[in-house]
Amino acid sequence: MPQIRTIEDVVEANYRAFQRLLPELLQTRSGQYALLRDEKAVGFFETAGQAYARGLASYPDRLFSVQRVALRAANVGLVSNTPELAASPA
Repeated sequence: MPQIRTIEDVVEANYRAFQRLLPELLQTRSGQYALLRDEKAVGFFETAGQAYARGLASYPDRLFSVQRVALRAANVGLVSNTPELAASPA
């Protein structure tokens, strides 16, 4: 039987993967927003809203996360370092 993944599990796994990728991403994608799926960066965007919209369009199961490529990244859930989305109602 397949393991059921929660959004919290996905976000945590994606964040750990993002942290491993961060040194390289800072060289080429600093300030952009990474769309993460299955512990891989699958796209980069200028705004968190663009990344989130692409995630919703591409992954209707919502098992993705968005992370800002920045030196001081923080795991705050589905969308990190993006107050305009973090404050939005679910």
